[in-house]
Amino acid sequence: MATEQYNPLAGGRGLGRSRLYAEMGKEKAFETKRYEEELTTAEEAAKRETEGASLWQTLGSVTGALIFGLGTKSFEGALEGWTKGGEGGKWLHRLASDYDPEDYQISTDMGRFDVQDKYKMADVNRQFEEAHKSRFWRDVAGTGQALGTMALLGGDSKGAPESAWQRFLKLQDPPAETFHSA
Repeated sequence: MATEQYNPLAGGRGLGRSRLYAEMGKEKAFETKRYEEELTTAEEAAKRETEGASLWQTLGSVTGALIFGLGTKSFEGALEGWTKGGEGGKWLHRLASDYDPEDYQISTDMGRFDVQDKYKMADVNRQFEEAHKSRFWRDVAGTGQALGTMALLGGDSKGAPESAWQRFLKLQDPPAETFHSA
């Protein structure tokens, strides 16, 4: 009866390492595909959110300009309506929107291999959240700027209250001196 001798070139050695490399490759491909799909979904959601905000702000501006412009029958009224309508549209969108970056977070479960990549995924999630917060504070600053501009430059139309700028200038004017001859 013939027995086979062990032949290292026949594939007996390194079989475990080959399986390990195969599993690592399959997992890497799965994780890469999942990451790309989740990132694309998160980017598209953020893009839809910003496009929606721009649309609401533009529609609000046009509506405000039409209402205030026709109501006052003046160009100044239309400009005021443009500003107020844009701010109203921006904040109405914020109220109506259900976008939350946490709903589109990228999975940080990296499987058995390349577990250090979970920190990269957590950083991407943090960047989406920071971008959302940044847009909110940019909107707050824009509203403050619009309100400040309207307060400073308001009062040019008939019957409107005096603007803050006009009140400031009145405070700077010295009282007129009168000379009386004796």
